[in-house]
Amino acid sequence: MDFFWLGMAFVVALLIRLDAKFTGPYFAFSDAVFAFSRVAGSSGGRNVWLALVRRAAYPFVGGLAIRLVSHDLTNAVVSGLLAMALLIWPAVFNGLPQALSTAQALMLYGGLLLLGGGLAATGWYVADGFGSLEAMLNYLSDHMAGIIFGVVVTAFGVGAVGVAKKDRGTSG
Repeated sequence: MDFFWLGMAFVVALLIRLDAKFTGPYFAFSDAVFAFSRVAGSSGGRNVWLALVRRAAYPFVGGLAIRLVSHDLTNAVVSGLLAMALLIWPAVFNGLPQALSTAQALMLYGGLLLLGGGLAATGWYVADGFGSLEAMLNYLSDHMAGIIFGVVVTAFGVGAVGVAKKDRGTSG
């Protein structure tokens, strides 16, 4: 189990990439930061926000998983950092995005690395608060009705807003 964190880094990077490719909308992180209005306008603003939340959840869940098999916070942080590095390494060969100065690119990519490590560490700490997989599952089973109710209400609310906007002829 010593290298579970390494495998988790590859899994997290792969899941983020597959999410971008198949779930969409697809955008570069640099576009999301420096040209968000253009990206949001072309793909529907809510969809971009949901995609950002989904892609941020992967390192968090990776940190949760690492805590369940390892008691070392460093493993979670390094896994999150490595997952983000795997996503941005093509910039080494393809060059920086043209819209970014070198300083902006360093800030963006450095921020993404720190974000991945921080989200994985946060997931690790959340799992550490439960202490074990059994404690986490007990909590979920005790609160399942509330969780399901919240998900269902949210799903219907989002659907109702979409129908209302469609009826008015607006998008997003």
